[in-house]
Amino acid sequence: MKSILAAATLIALGTVSASAADMAARPYTKAPAMAPMWDWSGFYIGGNVGYGISRSPSTNSLVAPFTPPLSVLASSDRLTADGVIGGGQIGWNKMFAPNWLFGIEADIQAADQKGSSVISGAFFGPPAATISAETRLNWFGTVRGRLGWTATPDTLLYVTGGYAYGETEQRNFSSIPENGVPFIAGSSVKSVKGGWTVGGGIETRLWNSNWTAKAEYLYMDLGTQGTSNFVQVAGAAGLSQVSNSEFKDHIVRVGVNYKLGNWAY
Repeated sequence: MKSILAAATLIALGTVSASAADMAARPYTKAPAMAPMWDWSGFYIGGNVGYGISRSPSTNSLVAPFTPPLSVLASSDRLTADGVIGGGQIGWNKMFAPNWLFGIEADIQAADQKGSSVISGAFFGPPAATISAETRLNWFGTVRGRLGWTATPDTLLYVTGGYAYGETEQRNFSSIPENGVPFIAGSSVKSVKGGWTVGGGIETRLWNSNWTAKAEYLYMDLGTQGTSNFVQVAGAAGLSQVSNSEFKDHIVRVGVNYKLGNWAY
């Protein structure tokens, strides 16, 4: 009996040992590497293109040298000046809370915005006298702060505002007939003016990369520009044309930015 039990025990132990030897070792698997988290913080550079539309108060008048001065021809309306704009920007962002961002951005833009108005009247007899005024915005730039909120980790909504500056130009032209002879005069003034801007936009990350795209609206006010000319009409003391326009601009633009450095800071 003891011999039978001993034989059975040896058989069982041999079976367990064989089964353990046959078991394959568990393969080693490395934990997947974590992709770097996207972070809006850091420096960026980019470009943009858009359109500027101005509907600014404007006055244009031909004044006789009486006391008080008498407006012989006059108009007061909103002069429309519009055109394509384009340029580049550079900026810096810093996340200061899980979903909030503060940034600073500067841009410089070429502009092709211009508009004009013409009025005429036959106060010396036919043909009619004509006066015209023209405004131009040749280029502008801004330096702005940005306050943003991340609606998703890759999408930023923001408001922006700050200092604006640009080269404005005001031109006028007079053609005043007398006895069939046109008396012609014109003037032009160009200057770099400062003002302010405010607006907002949306920016989103592209292709899981360092590229972002944005759409933005800005309202810009560069103040007032004016010019005048003098027309010496035969047999009269002379007439003056006086033109003044405000430079208030609505800007809509789209652009792309490239974040410098790694995703995470």
